[in-house]
Parts: sequence; structure tokens; C-alpha cells
Amino acid sequence: MKIMKLTVMSVITVFLILAAGSFAFAAMIDPSHAEAGAEIDYTTFNIDFSGTGRALDTYFESGAQGLGFPRETNSLKVELGSELSSFYASAETDVNETGLDYQDMRSFAKVADVTRSGWGLADAGYFGEFSADTAGTLTISFDYYLYASAFADNQKTAEAKAGVFLTINGEQAADSLSFVSAKGKGFDREQDWTLMTFSLDLSEGQTVDFSAIALSDAKISTVPVPASLWILGAGLAGLVGIRRRGFAA
Repeated sequence: MKIMKLTVMSVITVFLILAAGSFAFAAMIDPSHAEAGAEIDYTTFNIDFSGTGRALDTYFESGAQGLGFPRETNSLKVELGSELSSFYASAETDVNETGLDYQDMRSFAKVADVTRSGWGLADAGYFGEFSADTAGTLTISFDYYLYASAFADNQKTAEAKAGVFLTINGEQAADSLSFVSAKGKGFDREQDWTLMTFSLDLSEGQTVDFSAIALSDAKISTVPVPASLWILGAGLAGLVGIRRRGFAA
């Protein structure tokens, strides 16, 4: 009987060592990450109207926020965290800078190596109004690029989304949303440079607000207790039970 008790205790001890070792290794090396990026090539941005009209009050705005970082906005660039840290969110509109090979509105968000959870959101956009003097069709077009990458260990879930869209009078324009998303363990998604085109009929004297936005979203969160932890708990409970029975004997 003592031999049987000893054997059971040995098996449980092995389970405890393996489970504890896996948690210790996960704590030392946490590969979890989520990152997303969206770009609009401003050199391809075009507003066309078949009648007579004009764009008014146009401006650029960049914004970023995240866990522990309240939202910040700027007409040119917002940068929160650091590219080398566990959190980084940035949005930039370099369309007015000179000497560049390209002109972009871009957003980027990254969360990695967080203890429990974290999230970041960044957006870069072009805003304005269009006023139609005569009836006609308004067409907005531009090239865009998207990518998302996510990987999580057994104790976390990671998700990344990148997208571009147009709004008319504060609401998303029909069929103007394009996005890629990655979620889970080792997923990468990419949308190579693609043309987006949206058209809207305007009546004489009609004025509409419009915006084109590049949005990036990344987050990592903890998941329910994994099976290995239940094994650890069961092992502890079994070991306590055997010890109690041993003392009783």
C-alpha cells in the first residue's frame, strides 16, 4: 500500500514539475504580439466632379490612443510609446513635407510582450467638404495598402485589424470599407496596393462632408484558465488528499 501511495505521489509530482516548468518558460519567453498598419497614398488621392463644384475646408488629422495612453491628435503626426517597447501607436500625414519619395497618410499600432493585456489604436485621415454648384457625380479615389499580424501563446489571445474607409456626412459610405484582420496563433494578412473608388450623385447646391481614413487596431488579452493550469490544480489537490490519507493511516 505504501508503494502504491509512493507511485501515485511520484506521478503527481512529475505533473507538477512539468506544468510549473511550462509556465516558467512562458514567462521568460513571451512571443505574443499584435500589429497592424494602414496606408493611403496621397499622390493618388483624387476628387472628381462631373458638374461644377469645389472642395472646401480640407484638413488632415492624425490620432492615437491605447491602454494607459489617452487619445492625442495632431494635424501632422502623433506618436505614443516606442517602437522598441511593448506598446507603440502612431499616425502620420506627411503629405505637406517636401523631399520625400512618396506622400502618405498612414497609421500603425503594435502591442507585444505585455504581462496581461494591452491595446492600441491609430488613425490618419483627410477631411473636408464638397459643395456642388450644379448637379453632378462626385467621385473620390485613392490607392491604399493594409497588413495585420498576430500571434499569441496559450495564455493570451492576439488580434490585429487594419482598414481604410470613406465617410459621407459622418457615416460610412456604402461599399467603401476595406480591411484585413489577423487573430490567433501565427496569422499574417496583407492587402497589396489597391484602388478604392466611391461615387455619389449630388444635386444642385448640395454640400456634403467627407473623410478618408486609414485605421490600425491591435490588442492582446488574457484568455480563460488553460488546461495545464487545471492539471496543476488537480495535481495539488490530489497530493494534499494523499498526504491527508497518509497521515490518517
